[in-house]
Amino acid sequence: MAHRVHMHVGVAKTGTTYLQRILHGHRDALRAGGLLYPGKRSGDQFMASIDLRALEAEKYDHLDTAGMWDRIATEVNGYDGDAIISHETFARCSNAEVRRVQESFVDAEIRVVLTVRDLGRQVPAVWQETLKNRATGSYGEFLHDVFLDAEAGEHKFFWRAQDVSKVVRRWGRAVGMANVTVVTVPAPGGARDELWNRFSRAIELPDVPIELPEAAGNVSLGPAEAELLRHVNSVLPEDFPWPRYARAVKRQFAEHKLASRESTRILVPPDWHDAVNERATAMVRYLERSGCRVVGDLAELTPQLPVAEVFGPGDLTPDQLLRVAAEVIRDEVILRPRRGPKPLAAADEGLGARARGLAARLRDKVRRGA
Repeated sequence: MAHRVHMHVGVAKTGTTYLQRILHGHRDALRAGGLLYPGKRSGDQFMASIDLRALEAEKYDHLDTAGMWDRIATEVNGYDGDAIISHETFARCSNAEVRRVQESFVDAEIRVVLTVRDLGRQVPAVWQETLKNRATGSYGEFLHDVFLDAEAGEHKFFWRAQDVSKVVRRWGRAVGMANVTVVTVPAPGGARDELWNRFSRAIELPDVPIELPEAAGNVSLGPAEAELLRHVNSVLPEDFPWPRYARAVKRQFAEHKLASRESTRILVPPDWHDAVNERATAMVRYLERSGCRVVGDLAELTPQLPVAEVFGPGDLTPDQLLRVAAEVIRDEVILRPRRGPKPLAAADEGLGARARGLAARLRDKVRRGA
């Protein structure tokens, strides 16, 4: 039976993929040290979140999520030690879904961990993530929905996960504010391992050797690259399969090809600075008086709102966008190295030898008139 269950519930775009890569990659060492990271595959906890929240959407139809939450809970309850469950989509849990988590671990102490980042970086990052999930709305439309039509617009669920005060309140009511820890994401330019170090303190990580990856799991797109992806989404057939999209468009095209290009990052335009600051100030004030534990510094949640010539795709001319599209076609279609013939594997060589032997025997039979 797990004594403590650490629920790392998000939020998205705060280094969660980076942290999950470390946890999954060291699950054997963690277990030996007394901390269980349940699931066999890296995506099992994501599928447990889908199952817990009973999501029914076309993009999940190919995933075998049925019963996954119960399988994860059973593994945790059968372990004699602490456990850590981590996925950013748990931040979207409703009150009823939070209660189901409690019911799954009635004999354990549940501790909730949130990694949080300033809204100046979060807002454009979340818009990019929607594009990597087939969205076709512009950056301007996204900003309008988030700040002016938050209750009814296309992105009406944005603040369910991104308003940290709401997430803390939902989980804190269930497990107690003393059992909620907020980990602030360090500002850019700090030590590479600082986020992991803060997260480790939040979950009271056992003393096990950890080898950190070189970079975070998710990468950003520049303004032109994001706009190119948006237009690609808009011309795909409606019946384009989700598994193929995830493999070919999200991972290969967006995260590998487009994100590898050097570009400026997308920023919050000045027209929305007041709205971002207002939201951020309200969240920090709530956290200060909530009674939750903080690892890091709440001052790091002050929005980073630099001024630049280009804030997003709307500041680029059609020629600038076409130039980037042309460069991508040049690099990925015209100048892409041709793949030579693959060398025969040992099994293929053996098959070829058998085929040649059969051919020789047939020739002999023909010569003998057989």
